[in-house]
Amino acid sequence: MHDEDFGVEPDRLRNRLKFLVGRAEVHNEFRQKGYEHQAIAATAYRDAASIALLLEDADNARHLLQKAGNGFLELGLIHGAVLLALSGGPKAVSSLADHSDLIDGVRSQKRLGDGEERLARPLENSARTTTSQLFALYQAECLGDALFIESSIEFPYRRALDRRAGFQVGVTGLSIDSYMRMAQKVI
Repeated sequence: MHDEDFGVEPDRLRNRLKFLVGRAEVHNEFRQKGYEHQAIAATAYRDAASIALLLEDADNARHLLQKAGNGFLELGLIHGAVLLALSGGPKAVSSLADHSDLIDGVRSQKRLGDGEERLARPLENSARTTTSQLFALYQAECLGDALFIESSIEFPYRRALDRRAGFQVGVTGLSIDSYMRMAQKVI
């Protein structure tokens, strides 16, 4: 890392990394007390991964992205698939396969019935049809190169995204169709 480029001292980043990993581990110990702890842990791992990348520690960043991705997927949030796809490697592929039912559920846009609600994934049903989940699946498929599979356009989630093309997503204020056009050009 070129600390003069960012104006941040590497020691300060290393301390922040240790803090975030420690925070994630503490919240993981309390995950039985509520899904909020698991969400905090996954978020802390994700943030720690970004700091590890700034410190040019790619192996640690990959490991932390995988922990964050699995944490989000266990909650029922497809955002975890994006993090796993970013991390790459065989562990990411096997983790995505472990959650294929969740990914297929978002892809098909079918909500779980009352008897099917899973306690292991507390946010799955409420998040299945949200715009952010649909867009996260699109991002994960772009990263996984599934974008160019002809049949992916036919998935109900892609049609749902097309219907919401003008919706703003993320902090930039750009619309979903703007992001999708950029993805087509970048990939």
